Amino acid sequence: HPNVISVPPPKAREPLVQLLHKFPSVEWVHTRSAGIDFISSPGLFRSSVELTNAKGMFSSTLAEYCMMACSYFAKDLPRLMRQKSDVRWDQYPVSELRGATMGIVGYGDIGRACARLAKAYGMRVLGLKRNVVDDASLDDPCCDRVYGTEGLGEVMAESDY
Repeated sequence: HPNVISVPPPKAREPLVQLLHKFPSVEWVHTRSAGIDFISSPGLFRSSVELTNAKGMFSSTLAEYCMMACSYFAKDLPRLMRQKSDVRWDQYPVSELRGATMGIVGYGDIGRACARLAKAYGMRVLGLKRNVVDDASLDDPCCDRVYGTEGLGEVMAESDY
């Protein structure tokens, strides 16, 4: 009888509950994603299985991707690629990331990794979390200000990226 289930995202909520019911020998459920929302259910939480996820596993890679996306727009990469294709090197204005503001909606492990890199670029960082009451991220040196969900409008209004 199986004692471990590795759950792939995204549509695993009902199949997982069915498997737990069919195989009471399962002791551990693991998902390779950072979040568990896609498998969360009363059936899962009523069970006695140990639930683990891959929090932090992809954070640095996704943070690098985030900075690449910011640079894509700041440096107008599509224009640069057109110039390369046309073998024409016209000057054009580009923006600097230094001094710009990055808004991070979802200031968890991946968001914090993005904030660390943004700070290294000299950016101002705003974070948004579901719950900021007595949260350690309020004193986070990587984030200039942390908002609760009610601050979404303000984060969006102040953010360049």
